[in-house]
Amino acid sequence: MVARMILLSLYHLSKLSVFLLEQPGTSKMRQHPYWEYLERAALDVKKLQGVELAEFEKGLEDIPSWMASFGGETPKRSTLSGTNRRVLFPLFRTLDKKTRAGLTKAVVSERYVVEDGQMKHKVTGIKNDLKATQRYPAEYGRAVGKAYSEWLSTREQSIDSSSESDYEERAPNWPHAHLRPVFSFLSKKTPRVRSFR
Repeated sequence: MVARMILLSLYHLSKLSVFLLEQPGTSKMRQHPYWEYLERAALDVKKLQGVELAEFEKGLEDIPSWMASFGGETPKRSTLSGTNRRVLFPLFRTLDKKTRAGLTKAVVSERYVVEDGQMKHKVTGIKNDLKATQRYPAEYGRAVGKAYSEWLSTREQSIDSSSESDYEERAPNWPHAHLRPVFSFLSKKTPRVRSFR
């Protein structure tokens, strides 16, 4: 699933779109082998747009946040990643320990087992309790919409066509993305939608 999300994000970057990725705070998404393509593409887009870059600038920005700060049923620490600081930074939230303790409920069970002669740490989700962490609070949606709208109302479009891409000539192979259903869906003819303005 991460490979597919990376491909969709690359598509949005190719359209110069602003996007936001939300993952649980413990997510290992950035360690995916194809993440570097997304990071490099996002950095290239920043260069194309003439953004002044610091020496160790990353393509994507990350901030921590808490879904409970937006009215979520569970604390759910999240990492928000995006291409535009002005959309991302207004979503930063903290959660004090007292509030967190009042909301904390075990959504996973942890145990140690011996498999193949080795001690292994097993983490299993408690199905009904995990569902609450999968729902986005309405206030989170409003905050994302507001941040995006504020950015959209003041954005400047500038593309520097002199920037050179340092991508390799050979395209990467993405077998983990299982794209056949995606290509099949995208290649279907879609009906034209008339505008009624």
